Amino acid sequence: MENLILFTTNGQTSRIEVLDTAFQSVNTIIVNSLFQDGLVSSYQQNIFYLNTNGFLSVYDAETQGYNWSVSSLNSLGHNFLGHLSEADPYVLVPYDCCLRTYGNDGSFYRTYTIPSMEQRPVVSFVVDNYLFVVTKPYTNVPSRIYKYYFNTNMLADSYMLDYYFDPVTIIQPDDSKIFIFGNIQGETKLYEYFFTDNIVSSVAGLPQNIFYDAVKIDDQHVLASIGGNVYQLNPLTYSMISITPGLRGYDLNYNALDSTVWLANGNELFVYTYPQYQQLGHISVTDSIAKIGLLFNHN
Repeated sequence: MENLILFTTNGQTSRIEVLDTAFQSVNTIIVNSLFQDGLVSSYQQNIFYLNTNGFLSVYDAETQGYNWSVSSLNSLGHNFLGHLSEADPYVLVPYDCCLRTYGNDGSFYRTYTIPSMEQRPVVSFVVDNYLFVVTKPYTNVPSRIYKYYFNTNMLADSYMLDYYFDPVTIIQPDDSKIFIFGNIQGETKLYEYFFTDNIVSSVAGLPQNIFYDAVKIDDQHVLASIGGNVYQLNPLTYSMISITPGLRGYDLNYNALDSTVWLANGNELFVYTYPQYQQLGHISVTDSIAKIGLLFNHN
């Protein structure tokens, strides 16, 4: 890992904290806007900061200097309401009524239009030349999964989910499916979409608490932060064990190069070994950590 990037906020201003591997500060970028989402792209060597006022700022990962920006205020969609995602070499940016892709120099690539004006894109994921977009409705209609051909932006299919489903994240636990995590009225909800059969099903038996984040470790293990615990979930059997009792992870990340799990809880950052889950390190920063980014050298 080259640098640790922390997106922090105090409810009025936000910061992008750049730390080295010894947790020493390298640079701080102060952003005078409310945090919506952040993304660190090792492929593009860019740091993306998305605010709630319709502005995406992009910084060079090496120098932390300003690279380029995109405003949604003059677009068909009025604001950024979802989460950034990545499909090398593009970044996927959500708008009110569509999702757009940009290259590492800010060049616009393609628009994926949401068919219903009642739905807004929240999370997305690209796999096998398909783009999956999960929406949250403005009105009293069910959430949906929209499946597009990534290279043509044509809609391939759509699938209905439950009413009141608030999607949070998508991960691919193995080659057969994707997991779509979220909440329904404050309780965790998990859907799985199977590639071969094009079937969406609901997973039962999860803890009945609010879901915060999830990250894939390998084909046999997914970490999910639910309520006041982080659980290790087996994506084949759906069995779960608590690995950090009483310590919720508002944001999770995993470094496969050195097998470490990164967990943000308020203004504290914890680092654990995997698979032993022994604590390796802990730091506190001034403001709450909204997102953890791990930057690697692409070369």
